Amino acid sequence: SPFFLFFLLGASFITSLFSQKNTERLYLHLNAHTFYGYYSGNLHHSSRLNFLPAFSVAVIPEFRITRKFSLVSGAEWFSHGTKFSSYYFKSGAPAIYDKNFDFGYSLRWNEMVFPILFRSFFEGKMRDRYKYFFDAGPAMRFVLPAACIVTDVSGKTIFNAKVVTQLIPSAKNNSLGMYFQLAWGMEFFKDDLRRAFNFSIIVKYPPSRFLFEEEFTARSLFISQVHAGIGCGIRF
Repeated sequence: SPFFLFFLLGASFITSLFSQKNTERLYLHLNAHTFYGYYSGNLHHSSRLNFLPAFSVAVIPEFRITRKFSLVSGAEWFSHGTKFSSYYFKSGAPAIYDKNFDFGYSLRWNEMVFPILFRSFFEGKMRDRYKYFFDAGPAMRFVLPAACIVTDVSGKTIFNAKVVTQLIPSAKNNSLGMYFQLAWGMEFFKDDLRRAFNFSIIVKYPPSRFLFEEEFTARSLFISQVHAGIGCGIRF
C-alpha cells in the first residue's frame, strides 16, 4: 500500500531528526495498541454488529513545552472492522425487505490517523522513576477502501473486494474525518531519564459514521463506532 510506504518513510525521517544532539525537548515514541470496538447500525436492515480484532501502530514525536505539558503529534496506522448479517440483492432482482438476514458481511477498514494531542503530566511518589500522563485532542483520519467479504447461508463466499464507505457527515472528501481522542497512561523511566517504557489506555470517538451502500446491499446502512484500546510503547 502506498500509504503504508508513506508511513514507513515518515517514520524514518522523524527518526533521523531525533538523531541530532539538540533534542532536550524532543522525544520519539513507538507505540502499539489493541482495541475493542463498539459498532451500531441500522437494525431495520441488519443484525447487531460485532467487532473484529483491531490494532494500531504509531510513530509519535513529543515536544516538551514545560515540565508538566507537552504537544504530542505524529502518524498512526489503525486497522479495525465489524461483522454482521444483512440482505444481499442480486442484480436485477427486486429488493424485498423481509427481515431475513441470510448473508454474512465482514468489513475491515485501514486508516491513517494524525493526532494533535496535548499531554499533561502528574508526578508519582518516585518522580524520577515514573509519571502519569493524560492526553486529549483531535485526530485527523484518512480512511482507505474497506475490505468486504459476503457469504451466503452455506458459508460460501459470494463477494470479496474493496468497497468505498462514505463518512457522514464529512468534508468534500468522504474519506476524511476526525476522532476526538483521550488517553491515560504511565511512563517508567530508564536510568538516563530519557528512555522510557509506557502503558496507556486510549478512547477514540468519531463524530461521523460510515454509510455502506452497494448495488447489492440495503439502503441507509449506517455504521457508527467507538474504540477503546490498551497498549504500550517505548520512548527515545
